[in-house]
Formats: sequence, C-alpha cells, structure tokens
Amino acid sequence: MSETNGRPADNGTAAQEPAPTTAEIRSQGTPTSLLSAAVAYARRGWRVVPLRPGDKRPREQRWPERASADPEVVRDHWVQHPADGIGIATGPGSGLWVLDVDGEPGRASLAALIAEHGPLPATYTVRTAHGGLHFYFTWPAEGVRQTAGALGTGLDTRAAGGYVVAPPTVLADGGAYVVEDGPQ
Repeated sequence: MSETNGRPADNGTAAQEPAPTTAEIRSQGTPTSLLSAAVAYARRGWRVVPLRPGDKRPREQRWPERASADPEVVRDHWVQHPADGIGIATGPGSGLWVLDVDGEPGRASLAALIAEHGPLPATYTVRTAHGGLHFYFTWPAEGVRQTAGALGTGLDTRAAGGYVVAPPTVLADGGAYVVEDGPQ
C-alpha cells in the first residue's frame, strides 16, 4: 500500500494507519499526554482542533479555518493552552470520516446494519466519554455526507465540516475519550 501525506492511499474503507499509538495516548487527559497526542495526530496529517478545557466545543468559532495538521503549530498551541481538549476535523482535509455510535440506540442500529450487510472492517475505534463509539475510516474518493440518524437511530456520520473529540480528552464530568482498538 502506498501512502500520501502520511495517510494510506488505498481505496479501502478502514482507516488503515491511524496515529497516535495506544501507548502514546494512554495517560488520560494529562497536559503532557494531551500535547503529545495532539502533535501525533497532526503528524498523521489529521487537522487538530483545540477544544475548551473539559468541553466538547472548539476553543475558537473559526475552528474550520484554524484546524491544523502542522505539528509545530499544534505544539505551540498546547504549550500555551495545556488543558485544552483535542478535536479532529473530519473530511478530505484530514483524510477521514467517522461513524459515531451513540449509546444503546446506536449500538442496536449498528447491530441491525451488521446483520444485514456484514461486519465493519477493523479500524481505529474510540470509546466516547459517555459510552458511545467512534469508528474512523479513510476518506473515500466519492466523499461522505455529514448526517444525524440517517443510517439508523443513534448513528451519525462526521464528515466534511465536522469534527470528533479525540483521546485522551476528558470532559468536566470526568467522562474520557479512550482508544478502544487501534495500533499498539
């Protein structure tokens, strides 16, 4: 498989080489781990979005223009704002889209889709702060639309113009984003 800009250049659907590794982001929400994870995401070519500390909302309103895959820009931000959470902009700029499975309704909808169409390919998977799942996939040539519930109750797609909260972000209520499955 060839790579372009640090991302797989294949036509597969799974995000084949999502960084950072599980070991790089295991320490939950510490400033050092937030900094190293944010830089690792940027090195992967994923556009990083600073989030308000303990919150899912971006630090800046103009986050779509300000999201960066430049490791130095990202490092400088987290040195100045070490408690900021991490978001990853989805869409062609980062080369990925995310299937967002919200709670039990989402798991039931996903199970029905899997029963009908077969299993999802192995991919980078994140457990969200409140028990959902994010499945990361390589951006396809034909694109993906941002949706809410179109695939089933509790199933959303995060695509161009969207973002997801990324590990090791911890919300104010203590809920943490954790790698469920990914490169070790």
